[in-house]
Amino acid sequence: MLRNIKHTIARKAFAHIRDSYDKMLPTGMRATVTGHTVPDPDCAIQNGAFGLRYQQMVAAKEPNSPFPPDHYCVHETSPTQKSVHTMLFHDPCDFYPSTFHIDMWKQDTVVATSRYVDGRDEKLEMESFGWYDLRGSHPELGDNFVEPSRIVACKSVRGSAVVPLMYLRANIEFVEKGVGKMIGSVNVRAMKLLAHYKSWSRYNVLNETPISTDEFIPGNKCIIVSQEITNGDHASDHVLFNMFPTYIVCRAMILHDRFTGKN
Repeated sequence: MLRNIKHTIARKAFAHIRDSYDKMLPTGMRATVTGHTVPDPDCAIQNGAFGLRYQQMVAAKEPNSPFPPDHYCVHETSPTQKSVHTMLFHDPCDFYPSTFHIDMWKQDTVVATSRYVDGRDEKLEMESFGWYDLRGSHPELGDNFVEPSRIVACKSVRGSAVVPLMYLRANIEFVEKGVGKMIGSVNVRAMKLLAHYKSWSRYNVLNETPISTDEFIPGNKCIIVSQEITNGDHASDHVLFNMFPTYIVCRAMILHDRFTGKN
């Protein structure tokens, strides 16, 4: 009986979060969930998101950027495209049919972006390059998982509610799609930060020895973490103990941003 009560509360909580999401966004902000199958120089979404990636991951780190001009992710935009970005950062995973992208917009500008590769249909980037044999090392995971990556935000919105709102929107998508787990690569330099988040975001570390992701960044070392979304046929624990607290945090941060002028 208690289990049924928990499921009922979780369903109502999820419905409230989903149905109120767009209404809670700050004035002038919107979130889009899109998929791409081919690079399109005339697509404002691609130019906005992939251009933001380039600006924050490459240009902002010059002259010490780890991504040279011939890197597999670095591309020029079409010379005929009227865009604020002349360079883009994307790779084949961006164009898998089941990959989805969440972009946060202020007016007509993408200010934060993230990508989610669906393991039910495609190999993850770590598998494609042979960085980590995820399914071979952990057959208990099955195939029902997504990999978040390319999480980037403008400097102007860091510390505001924007990135938590993007994370919350991703979780709405996870639950609606019936995603089982979230699998992510985390740079070893972020281990202390990861340990901090473990106090409120439950996850498991899958590999004791860091893996090398040299094709992406030479010398880069990562660990792989897993977070459960659904347990069997429901996501009650995730909704109640991850999504709902995130929703409350987002609400509080939106109010804070409003009073400090970050909106």
